[in-house]
Amino acid sequence: MPTLTTMASTGIAQALACGLIWLMLGAPSQAQEWPAKPVRIVVPFSPGGSSDQLARLYATELTTVFKQQFYVENRAGSSGAVGSAQVARAEPDGYTFVNAGSGPHLTGPAINPNIGYDPLKDFTHVAMEAADSFVLAAGTELGVKSVADLVRIGRSRPLTSASPGPGSLGHLLVERIKRRTGLEIQHVPAATRASMRSWATTSH
Repeated sequence: MPTLTTMASTGIAQALACGLIWLMLGAPSQAQEWPAKPVRIVVPFSPGGSSDQLARLYATELTTVFKQQFYVENRAGSSGAVGSAQVARAEPDGYTFVNAGSGPHLTGPAINPNIGYDPLKDFTHVAMEAADSFVLAAGTELGVKSVADLVRIGRSRPLTSASPGPGSLGHLLVERIKRRTGLEIQHVPAATRASMRSWATTSH
């Protein structure tokens, strides 16, 4: 999932973005007016995921360089829409960011016109920080070692599959598998990493 760092839309966003990119390239810190107070980084997902881990890594580095506290706040829900909506409503002063991705800022708004924010008008893109890959995992009791095995078993009985939530790339990838194979796979949106583990792809 591509991870985007965005902020509530503001006139100073371009200057801030340049400053962050300059910082990430390794330039020495200099006295700046910003930040004059702690900076909040909202992660719209549960703790422990890639978005959360990345945010905590660079929050630590930014705190060291800017001599001001950067802190992470998890606001999970609706595949990242809850936390993103909160940031969209935040004061556009450069002190609230969201470490989101394609789910809440691309596929979510595309399938839900009432998501609560406009990903283009309500945010200013700051940096593309990372991208990761998806893995199709199955419980060991299912006895599959390949996608071919999964398709073979799915021909004889329905399957269930978990994802981070409706509209997430994990959900859309399962829908793609269903279309390509004709399998019956029940989607189970998972609210937490614990429920993701308990709902790893298994048979009914």
